[in-house]
Amino acid sequence: MSSGSTTPLKSVQVWSNSFHCWLPGTVVHEGPHGKLTVEYDLPGFKARKHVHLGSEDVLLPQQANCPVDHGDYFEVDPDCESEVDPECGGIAAGAGKSKAETELNEEARKWDSRGWKARGDAQGENEAKNAQFLISFCAKNKELDNQRLKRLRGTGATGRLWGNTLQLVSVCTDRSLGWGAHYDESGKYLGRTNPAFNYLQAPRGIGEFPAWFKEYRNAAMEVQHGLLILGLSKPYFESKPCRWEFGYFRERSRIFVLIDNTVSQSGEDEILPWLDLLARPRYCVHLLSAFEDIDNDRSSDEVLAASLAVQAAEFVGSQEHQAWCRVPLLELAHGLSIKAYGQSSLETAESAFHLAAAYFQVGLSGEAAGLLQLTLSTYERELGPDHRNVASTLTSLGTAHGALGD
Repeated sequence: MSSGSTTPLKSVQVWSNSFHCWLPGTVVHEGPHGKLTVEYDLPGFKARKHVHLGSEDVLLPQQANCPVDHGDYFEVDPDCESEVDPECGGIAAGAGKSKAETELNEEARKWDSRGWKARGDAQGENEAKNAQFLISFCAKNKELDNQRLKRLRGTGATGRLWGNTLQLVSVCTDRSLGWGAHYDESGKYLGRTNPAFNYLQAPRGIGEFPAWFKEYRNAAMEVQHGLLILGLSKPYFESKPCRWEFGYFRERSRIFVLIDNTVSQSGEDEILPWLDLLARPRYCVHLLSAFEDIDNDRSSDEVLAASLAVQAAEFVGSQEHQAWCRVPLLELAHGLSIKAYGQSSLETAESAFHLAAAYFQVGLSGEAAGLLQLTLSTYERELGPDHRNVASTLTSLGTAHGALGD
């Protein structure tokens, strides 16, 4: 092989840590020092992986296995139009390199369904109809989340849903419902644990929800109360599946968050409706505290919570362009700004402007126009008609009305 070649060279077998099996691939580039770029197919998209000649991640026809090279990384083919399926933990096509493949492997653990006891998981219901909540969690928080789930089943939680008394809580997860991938002892992929869900592996069309998310959304509607988020951490929002669960399940009245027993007023774990967070700013500060370092002695809970919600929305936006995932956080930030600063303040006008932009991006032009009109009134009154904020708001308002056909 000659260094720097960019034409297909030969067929190889490449190891997929996401699916725990060997996949056929083609060497499309050979770099210096034995570094290869291998292209291979995953469900719904193409992928490229950089490996070193002699590593255990690639098998050439004449090679035996050698020590693994841990410096490899996962990359989406920029020529592939399909967006990476969220359950694979990748990034949008054309966005270039993703996080280190070790992080991709962490996400893949969420779909490993070889038995909850063997994994050390908390037990979940096998049918959504038998559970009160469907859990939304991040694989990177596995140890902490398993402790939380075991407390819910063994000790219980308080909640407005059952009169703020302590009650045992039944839950299900994607894994307990049989959606996880199943492998034999050699790591060969055999399908989903429940064969009825093997179709989740099928590719999706551009603009379509992936099959796994459709199943997830159906289960979230089938459980008694809805979706329970165990923690709004940075790893949670770094996870593409979690962002989909948080943002694209749009039934806000069926979304709940878990408040740890170290924070709740009762001293027990508490399950709080998402829509109740506006009235519990101290809980907001606790849930979102990872997103900004703020001096708690200088601001009210409402001010802190509003700022944290904005920072969380910006963090979500930095992961990927998914306005639906930012909308719940910006709605919360706007409501908290009203409580902290008043309806007619400049701070509230700014939060309304950002929320309106997100509304417009998801097609809610009417809601965007209403917020922009209020923002315009505040800016004109507080800043004067010639201020640049007035000009930018007028432009956005015209765009929103144009989308409405006005």
